[in-house]
Amino acid sequence: MNKSSTRLSSQERAKTFFHPLWRTQLPLPRMITFAVLAPVSVLFLALPLQQLIPMSELLRDPNATAYDAQNRVMFYRGTISSEGILLWWAAASVYAFAAYLYRPRSGIAAFSPPRVFLGYMAVLTGLLALDDLFMIHEELLPVHLGIPEVSVYVLYGVLVVGLAMFVLVLLNTDFLVLGLALGFFAFSMVTDMGLLHALVSLPDGAFLLVEDLTKMLGIVCWFIFSLRTSACLLRRDAST
Repeated sequence: MNKSSTRLSSQERAKTFFHPLWRTQLPLPRMITFAVLAPVSVLFLALPLQQLIPMSELLRDPNATAYDAQNRVMFYRGTISSEGILLWWAAASVYAFAAYLYRPRSGIAAFSPPRVFLGYMAVLTGLLALDDLFMIHEELLPVHLGIPEVSVYVLYGVLVVGLAMFVLVLLNTDFLVLGLALGFFAFSMVTDMGLLHALVSLPDGAFLLVEDLTKMLGIVCWFIFSLRTSACLLRRDAST
């Protein structure tokens, strides 16, 4: 092998190694990157212009403003709640990424039932994550906007019933895990609405523990279902 062919081979190897992943395997246009960066930059630049909420209240970590009796930051405050929110967003990301990767070899790719199902679950999970993050059904709607909390539960009920549209897709998944998640969420919701208080006599702290425990178990099952379902549908897509 001569020197020129060796140099060319090295260049090819370097090109393959350093070539961005999103151009070799995930051909997203570069404009999408700028389309995401632009609104984020505008949002941050607009923060000093608004007068409704102090900028520091929007930028600082909530735990950085909470101190214990020894004037130490309570970094552990809301740890369990934060873990649940992280799992919500992780599941939403899994669904969204799987919906993007799903490419059926026959039919219209954008409207194939598995892909629509994955997109539907991504949106639903994102709504649940936003609700948990900003306490929408607990504080924002009922306290600040005067919308009853039960209306949010009705909305979620409609969205869950909407899963019936994908019954054929669900039958090919581990739907028992999803049913387990919904069962935990239902029990947590009953506890949150105070309905469990009329049936069982427990200290107030016990009701809070039961509500958050069943909610966290539901989120964990929801996340596991997202992983198993996305992997299952993508494997089936690759084998067809």
